[in-house]
Amino acid sequence: MHAIDVLSLALLAVMGLAIGNTIAMNVRDRTHEHAVMRAIGFRPGHIIGLVLGEAAAVGFLGGWSAWPWRCPWSTWASGAGSRPTWWASSRCSRRRS
Repeated sequence: MHAIDVLSLALLAVMGLAIGNTIAMNVRDRTHEHAVMRAIGFRPGHIIGLVLGEAAAVGFLGGWSAWPWRCPWSTWASGAGSRPTWWASSRCSRRRS
């Protein structure tokens, strides 16, 4: 495992913690709304589904909006003339040559 791979994994872990913290803050800020939903008959499973669905939708839209940038970024980060790292797809490396 190369140093860039370790650094990439550490960066992914930190980003995961940041995303988890953002979702937790969102839930804490909306406790009043969740309480109102419970009062009008929503079950806890419904509220959990809404929170997880919102997190999945935001994650999907974020990933979808970043998709066009994957090849230019990975090609630049891998360095000119070198083989792309594990996160660069083979399609990106073919496009470069």
